[in-house]
Amino acid sequence: MNRNILKSYFQQILPMPEEIAAQFSEILTFKEIEKGETILQEGKINNLTHFIEEGFVRSFVIDVDDNEVTTELYGPSEFADNFLSFFRKTPSPETFQAITPCKVWVMDYETVQKHFHDFPEFREWGRLLLLSNFAKLQNRTINLLKLTAENRYEKLIRQKPELIQNVPLKYLASYLGITDTSLSRIRKDFARK
Repeated sequence: MNRNILKSYFQQILPMPEEIAAQFSEILTFKEIEKGETILQEGKINNLTHFIEEGFVRSFVIDVDDNEVTTELYGPSEFADNFLSFFRKTPSPETFQAITPCKVWVMDYETVQKHFHDFPEFREWGRLLLLSNFAKLQNRTINLLKLTAENRYEKLIRQKPELIQNVPLKYLASYLGITDTSLSRIRKDFARK
């Protein structure tokens, strides 16, 4: 349990005085999540936001053929949430599940709203966080359309190497939009290089 990680994250998104970052870090509550535990079920409203200190979470949907399709992978120093469900109070189209045991910091909707109203820095930090997540989603969509499977894998290795070591192959393959067999072949090709 390390609140300094929270302070650093607040300051990374929006430079702010140490005392304000420390004050914001105090509004989150520590929680441990077991491997395989669902933190948000598809169709339910997201009432808690989850900042990951340690561990990995995936979000997924069930496609028309009844397969689980990984929509995102989250690791340390990231929020694992469906922000539209959280802020609009609408059912989540995705399920969020811990891939590993996780240590997270949580904050409920009412606390977030109160701090948005009471602190301009928190409001600005939230705006920048949402913009960052929108950019991440847009880049992911474009990468799925424009990059080859090999290029997507190479980019994942460069940007998030910790996923390769901690996320099961079937989730990585689904996230990359390919089959397990294709990902095994790509990994073998990369190992030879």
